Amino acid sequence: FYRRYGIQFLKKLDGEFAISIWENTKEQLLLATDPFGIKPVYFSLTAQQLVWASSETAINAITLHPFCGMTQSPTFRHSQSIQTPYTSYSGIWLIPPGHYIIASRKGVYISAYNSWNDGTYHSTDTKKTFEALEQSLFDRLQYSKSIAIPLSSGIDSGIIAFMADRLKIDYQIFTVDEMFNQKTVEAEYIYERLNKLKHAKNITMLKCNEPEYEDALNEIYAPDYYVSEKYDGGAIPMHTVIRAIHAAGLKVMIDGTGGDEIFHGYTFRKDFKRAEVLPAYWKNSYLYATLTTLIDFTAKSDRAGAHFSIESRYPFQTKKIFKAAANLAIMDTLKWPLRKFLLDRTNYGQPNVVD
Repeated sequence: FYRRYGIQFLKKLDGEFAISIWENTKEQLLLATDPFGIKPVYFSLTAQQLVWASSETAINAITLHPFCGMTQSPTFRHSQSIQTPYTSYSGIWLIPPGHYIIASRKGVYISAYNSWNDGTYHSTDTKKTFEALEQSLFDRLQYSKSIAIPLSSGIDSGIIAFMADRLKIDYQIFTVDEMFNQKTVEAEYIYERLNKLKHAKNITMLKCNEPEYEDALNEIYAPDYYVSEKYDGGAIPMHTVIRAIHAAGLKVMIDGTGGDEIFHGYTFRKDFKRAEVLPAYWKNSYLYATLTTLIDFTAKSDRAGAHFSIESRYPFQTKKIFKAAANLAIMDTLKWPLRKFLLDRTNYGQPNVVD
């Protein structure tokens, strides 16, 4: 594929990837990450060497780097976390989403193979968006063995479960309905979704009480799990779910992260205040708010999946869906495109109240 298309092959890929290719005849190295930056590629560059890895701690183990002060990342003022291309270490960088690095005897340069443009945010025509979403769900649900689906009360994971059910694939549901010895506020909506499923091979109900919470914290704070990524409380139940997926012997999971961010599930497009400290590319674009939020939230499941050697797939995060959804109108009803998709394309009834 690379030999046939050269660097343009990156534009033809659809999925989550981090790539490292050494071309012996040219003595040239290619490093690249997917358009959403789901799979990380970290690097450190000096006059003597280029070091790269899937975590910054791996690079730091080779050559020590000092920690950055929190406010040294210009993006920290907006998101309260360190955002690409910055990391927690001075001199260690993260390849931005949709970018690649070429390194050879001629030098090292970084460039974008994918670029995003703000949409109109005025359209109510969902045809292209729904076609792209349906195709993405179909593609990512293809697997020869049983697939894990983490289910919350959210419409994002609900749509994935309903599509898997409609396609009658081999899938299993994993969900948390108890935390700290009490039923979660989402439990009744989760049960409502579960009752609509007809073909689930197995449903695993999980507790996230003090012992599970402590186990998750101990593993999350292990080296190479979270370093620069933003941590929030949702990481604990997500880790607990993926731990159970691993224990069940499953190797692939389909995650709904991206539905909220791409389909107007938050009000940040209205609320986002542009910051003068941001790079020029972001000053006139709301894409910064969308993509950096995506990277933060996707890290929860992707890092947990990597920790347990689970392949994580994200059907909402594709170029076609992102570009089509960028033209959809912003309405008072949050996630209105997904609510419409649930009604028009899955045939599993009305959305829940929490949708």
